[in-house]
Amino acid sequence: MLKRFVPMSFPGATDGEILFEDFEAIQEWESYNSGAYIGVEGTKAIQIDAPGWIQRQYAIDATERRSWDRSNGIAFKVKGDGSEHFGCITIGGQNLWLYSYYFPLDSKEWKEYSVHWDDFVPGSDFITGKFNTPGNLTVGGISMLRIGDRWNSGVNNRTLSAFSYQVANIRLIESAVPRFTAKPPEIPPHSHFSEKLAGGKPVKIYCYGDSLTAGTSLENPDTERYAIQLQEMLRQRFHRQNIEVRSFGVGGAHLFDVLGWMPRDLPDVPDLVTLMIGYNNKSSTQPPETFRSQLELWLERIAIQTGGKTNILLIPTLPGCDYRFHMQDDYAQVVRNVAQKWNVPCCPVDTAFKSLGSSKIADFMTDIAHPNAAGHRLFAETMTAFLTGK
Repeated sequence: MLKRFVPMSFPGATDGEILFEDFEAIQEWESYNSGAYIGVEGTKAIQIDAPGWIQRQYAIDATERRSWDRSNGIAFKVKGDGSEHFGCITIGGQNLWLYSYYFPLDSKEWKEYSVHWDDFVPGSDFITGKFNTPGNLTVGGISMLRIGDRWNSGVNNRTLSAFSYQVANIRLIESAVPRFTAKPPEIPPHSHFSEKLAGGKPVKIYCYGDSLTAGTSLENPDTERYAIQLQEMLRQRFHRQNIEVRSFGVGGAHLFDVLGWMPRDLPDVPDLVTLMIGYNNKSSTQPPETFRSQLELWLERIAIQTGGKTNILLIPTLPGCDYRFHMQDDYAQVVRNVAQKWNVPCCPVDTAFKSLGSSKIADFMTDIAHPNAAGHRLFAETMTAFLTGK
């Protein structure tokens, strides 16, 4: 589907830059999902009506690309629609070597983004390191560019409303400044959060994860998911209302998705963030070592984005029913090992479910993967006991 529009005219690359995409060869782009479409040949920008994405494949000319090695990032211009949505740009080589970056669309004016290679996050379950580093895809191997992503649902499985944005003037640059520094600040000791919780101060907790956190399969997810139940239990325990617990779960999310969404789903600096994830990663046969690497990158970026002011609580990957009762055990152990390495607490919710046994656990599940309301209550009770030291 084509759409005509007249974008602002932009210059090409300046000194120290290489023009990567000017969107003149519109015929080279493919549109995916009926909600995404592109501009017309001759324009200097491309427009996306999302949810949806567009994608272009590139032939690799090694000789031509030797000068690309000097670049340390990309720059591009974005014109948003003034909404709270985020756009996405993904660079890659073939289908598994993908690296993504999300950016806000809150401005209706053209805005320049400069993104260091280190600020891209893995875009698949099989990537351990950062883009353009040894052992990973390097800039000379880029054979695909994608704008937009595959998601039509967001936090707590809510359907994304329609949004649109334009992208123009993508260049390789040598002057990008990394947002995420090499050495993250130290994560505060858990006693820092415990004292605030017990001391009567306002407390904000954000819970991250996949469909188990979102409350998929619950009859009334907005009242039954464990984050809501945890909030109520903590308020009753401390006899006050200034304790807020929010869920940022998305059904179908992998760890690399949660990494990419951090600019969108970490709107401020909460007192505590929690993470329980892994079911979808296991379904995609992600190696435990790669799961560990992406988990540590998540910890690193949380610490950097919050300036070391937020406490972190990890939750080992939960067991499922039947043949999934033991399948996530290796991931659960990875979470415990990472928690010990990073000196962050680990709440044994998985142990609470495991202790039910492979038969009894079915009473707390709606299907092979998702806890029912009783399961979410067990989840919240275990967290409440852990956070209150009971």
